[in-house]
Amino acid sequence: MNLIAQFKSWSERNVQKAGQVFSFIQKFLTVSWMDTDFRTLIDKGYKASSAVSNCVRALAFSFPEPQLIAYKETKEGEQPVGANDPLQKLIRHPNPDMGEAEFMQFLVTYCSCGGNVYIWKERSKNGKVLYLWPFSDKDVKPVPGENPLEGFVAGYEFYCGDGGEPIYLSKNDVIHWKWMVDPEQPWKGIGAIEFAARDIQNDTESSRYTYAMFKNNAVPPIAVTTPEGDELDDATVKRLQKQWLKRYGGDNQGVPAFLQGGMTIQKLGMNMQELNLSELKNVPESRICGAFGVPPSIALLYVGLKRSDYGDGMARKSYTETTLVALWRNCASELTSSLSDEFGGGYVLQYALNQVKALAENVNELWTRLLSALDKAAITRAEFKRAVGLKVLPSDNVYRTSMINGWEPAGEAPSNPNVAIEGGSGKSNANMKGIPEKTGTRAAPEKHWLATKSNGPDESKSANAVYGRALQRIRATMWPNMSKDLDGYFATLSDRVVSRAGKALQGMSERKEGLPQIDDLLTQKDAEDLNKMLKKWFVAIAQASWETINMSMGVDIAFDMTDPAITKMLATAGGDVKDIVETTRNALQEALKYGNENGWSIQQLVKGDENQAGIQAIVDETYKGRSTTIARTEMGNAQNAVSSERYKSNGVKLVGILDNGDSDDDDECKVANGQVWTIDYFESNRLEHPNCTRCSYPIFDDVTPDQS
Repeated sequence: MNLIAQFKSWSERNVQKAGQVFSFIQKFLTVSWMDTDFRTLIDKGYKASSAVSNCVRALAFSFPEPQLIAYKETKEGEQPVGANDPLQKLIRHPNPDMGEAEFMQFLVTYCSCGGNVYIWKERSKNGKVLYLWPFSDKDVKPVPGENPLEGFVAGYEFYCGDGGEPIYLSKNDVIHWKWMVDPEQPWKGIGAIEFAARDIQNDTESSRYTYAMFKNNAVPPIAVTTPEGDELDDATVKRLQKQWLKRYGGDNQGVPAFLQGGMTIQKLGMNMQELNLSELKNVPESRICGAFGVPPSIALLYVGLKRSDYGDGMARKSYTETTLVALWRNCASELTSSLSDEFGGGYVLQYALNQVKALAENVNELWTRLLSALDKAAITRAEFKRAVGLKVLPSDNVYRTSMINGWEPAGEAPSNPNVAIEGGSGKSNANMKGIPEKTGTRAAPEKHWLATKSNGPDESKSANAVYGRALQRIRATMWPNMSKDLDGYFATLSDRVVSRAGKALQGMSERKEGLPQIDDLLTQKDAEDLNKMLKKWFVAIAQASWETINMSMGVDIAFDMTDPAITKMLATAGGDVKDIVETTRNALQEALKYGNENGWSIQQLVKGDENQAGIQAIVDETYKGRSTTIARTEMGNAQNAVSSERYKSNGVKLVGILDNGDSDDDDECKVANGQVWTIDYFESNRLEHPNCTRCSYPIFDDVTPDQS
């Protein structure tokens, strides 16, 4: 059964009449006298004008770029339905003859040329939509509605092309997408070709005239005149015309002409240079492009190319934003309106604009803005994913509370560990009697006293000691995650070292050299990667500790990456990286020395022997269990660097010391615990040893320091 037969089989010939209601369309408008024949638009426009065909080509090639995605509303918001959803399957495979991209080409071609595209919904016996078929104004005509119950369109007539009566189609079986609304006939659209009809005629006429001129050797029409008194009868004129064309027309164009005595040649028109046809064509070409919404450079027309550098990124972006995005929005809206209820309702169809290359810059800007909002807890992770088109999970309804792995459920008051007091109640100290409230930026802190649980016999009774213990808890919460990051780094470092040794094998054998040098195994990029990781965690501990430090001094200063406390702290990362990497270099250097002395091959260098471990084992064993030590030490050093710099910038001269925590039973730490130091002495002795838990809090009392 062909497509026409399918129409005849499924058409509804009997239309039920609506009740008598007022007409909102004037009777004289229900019959259109302004119909423009679709075949004429195609023959005289699309096929006759290269400007028109180039514009349609640009639309047909660019419109299918993004896929059409089906979303459905859930309790987590709009979610992609997935490839197995029946509506999504229909979009990917609209009918047996077309894929999604070709289907979209049909839509935009029919719509831009004729002003309308009609998508017939082929149904199964039980009424389920099976396929979508696109048709043009050549095949389908809308029937104007006569009252609000019918709407602007009462139905559609399908013409089979056999001269018979048209088949009536219910408007529930047709998706009608218009290029532009025709104000005089609102039940149908008007296309770009009709908008630019006169300019298209001008363009084709100038092309025809240029072609005729070239056939005539680029010479304008001429007149041969005879001397006065030498009159010619009709027979003589015809004879001379025939002789002229025979001698100087066709392949003889350009041959010198020899005239009878007294005859002269007079030019009747302008030549190519005088006409300046290239400029004459610019005006209609520009207007044609305007009707289609396609820049001349995108349509590859001369008026655009002469100003183009073939890198028209701005033109492509403008074309995408002003023309294509609007078309995608309109098309998706019509498809959603007609197809959603066919599959149970609740669907929203949207084109995946993140797949459009011309909008990549916009997408990057969107990600930047959303990531910033996510980091500042302005939006939930679910809102972030939804905005960038990612699948949202029930667990995503959380806010970020720190830069690294800190999340709080949405709708709950955040339990910020930064301001928790001893005992882990999670309540803000600012609400407790005797604890200073936040005040203005760099406000002078007041002195407050509160009896607290003592960490040692000499610990000050200052209420601010609670903030020192809060800083220690923040550090203890974060270092395990940093340790995991370091474990991953050292594992990949081991693999990279072995891989580099293998790659060096061929080159070294050709040069007849020994084992590779240490710089062949450990590169600058290894140090840069480690430096980047340390800085990430340094910033994380600084941000997590910032509010606690604020409250300990009674100030309210926003976290800022350009703050001197942050910049000075980050400057120390380079030295830390050097110390960590130096351990690996020394161990590998010993293996290389041993291998060279014993004539090892690359394979032996990797595996080692009973006396010397191989390079993979060296890296693994060197850092086995050290990730925890490095994480605790580096995070403590970074936190103390930030706190001391912030104390100094706010006029704090003395700090109380908290030490001798966890398994830290070093004698120096036992002595330091509970002492009062000058801020300068603390800066020089931020940690006593690896894994040290030393921390400080500001002292505002006039006391004699134990260390200065």
